[in-house]
Amino acid sequence: MRCCIIFTNHMQAAQPTYNATEIIFEGFQMPALTHAFILANSTAIPDTGAGRFFAVHPDMIELNVGSFSNPGGGLVFPAVVVEYRKDKLVLSCVCNEQSNKLCHHQAQVLYNIMERSDLRIFFDTALRHQQIRAVAQNYGLQNEPNPDEHFELSWNNKVVSIMPRLKSLQPVNEAALHQLAADLLPINNTPAPTAATAGSTRVLVLSEHKYYQHLQAGLYEAATSAGGKIKNPLKLLDVQELAWQTNEVAAVKFYTGIASLINNHNKTPLAAHLHALRAIVHNPLELTAFYHKPDVSENITPASLVPVQLALLQTGLELQVYLKGGFYEISGQLLIGDKTYPLNNLPMKYGYFILAENILHLVGNMDLLRVMTYFKKHNNIVVLHQSKFEEFRKTILARLEDSIRINYAWLVAATKEQLEENGFDAPPQQLIYLTDAGVHVMISPVMRYGEVEVSVLSKRQLYARDQKENAFIVDRDEVAENNFTALLLKQHPDFAEQLHQQAFYLTKKQFLDEAWFLDAFEEWEWRQIKILGFNEIEKNKLNANKGKVSVKVTSGLDWFNTDLEVRYGGQKASLRQLHKSIKNGNKYVTLDDGTLGMLPAEWIKKWRHILKRVK
Repeated sequence: MRCCIIFTNHMQAAQPTYNATEIIFEGFQMPALTHAFILANSTAIPDTGAGRFFAVHPDMIELNVGSFSNPGGGLVFPAVVVEYRKDKLVLSCVCNEQSNKLCHHQAQVLYNIMERSDLRIFFDTALRHQQIRAVAQNYGLQNEPNPDEHFELSWNNKVVSIMPRLKSLQPVNEAALHQLAADLLPINNTPAPTAATAGSTRVLVLSEHKYYQHLQAGLYEAATSAGGKIKNPLKLLDVQELAWQTNEVAAVKFYTGIASLINNHNKTPLAAHLHALRAIVHNPLELTAFYHKPDVSENITPASLVPVQLALLQTGLELQVYLKGGFYEISGQLLIGDKTYPLNNLPMKYGYFILAENILHLVGNMDLLRVMTYFKKHNNIVVLHQSKFEEFRKTILARLEDSIRINYAWLVAATKEQLEENGFDAPPQQLIYLTDAGVHVMISPVMRYGEVEVSVLSKRQLYARDQKENAFIVDRDEVAENNFTALLLKQHPDFAEQLHQQAFYLTKKQFLDEAWFLDAFEEWEWRQIKILGFNEIEKNKLNANKGKVSVKVTSGLDWFNTDLEVRYGGQKASLRQLHKSIKNGNKYVTLDDGTLGMLPAEWIKKWRHILKRVK
């Protein structure tokens, strides 16, 4: 190792002249930075026990270069610049200690770099790469030959942060996945209008709180011009009083929804508010809607209101996954009508709405809203290293696929041979799974493609692998699935509001009502829909079939016999049991397998006198 000293003269106008000493150590390696090295090259023995000796502060520090001072030492401490590049250590100081050795400022800075890992990491490649690789493990980059290309350091009050240079790169570890799950995954959990004053109109206004920026809604009455435009002043109406003046259920929900947002103090979207907003967007009074622009006026005035249509977002979010140069990039796009919009091109308003072409679309699904908010916050791009993608897919994406369509761009449509090889060439089978859920029965419509089952309410993309491990896409039968869904929607009015979930549901009382489940089962079986799980419903002993009656009469010259038979699927009701049930006015008859067959009220009424004659 060779050392040389260079004196340079730095001058500025109207400033004193300082001699800056620059000391260069050629062929220097960081492991050589020891107590012995510093002592051997110092003008004097440094007082390492002095107060604040190790309080040197970097005014600027980045890889292999830094400018240091000690502002709290009580004495003037000139800037010391340290640079380490290509096995060359260069130190400079503007003090007046001209020597061929380190001045006491340079020695003190070197001691700090040697002893303090928060400073040494910027100059010691081995130490830096060791600590970076510990962080890189979370990003799948621990095996990269030059970690400095992918990560950068920042220093703040003796704390060094190691962050990826690619800001959108996502870590995949237990803590990160837990946070991603919290951010992205689903949480387990026309009436007639009341008349306005003559010459005026009522309008619906969505706005933000003046100070806290949370969503508010209000119903206003305003005079109108000859051209129909609203004029000042706008009078805020008491929607609670209006709710008392109507008996229309939709209008009451509308007014109640507005009332719930008048006193809203939550910036964060809440599931409870979605019910209110659905009622508001339904707009049963067909009022003109506006949103408020506070940059025009802080107050609600005609000039500050922008007319807007309200709608419920009918389609939804798609996530596109691309493989680019060893990294997976995930971005979102929104389908509205027949148009596709990159998610970052659409403004989000009030935490619940997407504004597109002067229509405020309510994102009526809390799970979807959380994912959209996350991607908007990250500028609509999430990046993962390919070594971490499969873990991320299984932990996060796979659990989102039921509610969000995820397109894996590198997957291709299946060939005829691949479909045949994996049993996907046969027509899909329709299934309905029934599940006991406490006071409810869950009704899950499913399509079986080959050996793969998928809910018709799911957005999941079907893909599989052939014998050579080549992945391919299996097209879902959208026509058949839509017809399947439409069939269920016709069978109960409650199902229409449950479309955003992965299953329909009814209370057990609603489900087991004879007029519902027997008619539904009959139609499902007629359409060759397989029903699974009926007998697993707790405390359910009902037979799943309607009773079928057959009467057989045989006769001779002076006699005749009548045989009455009642069957429930493959089970027969005995005449003794029928006599007993009808005599007691019981609407059920016990069958041979222990299940109970339904006896409609009209049967009981008609058969009382018939069974008296049947032997």
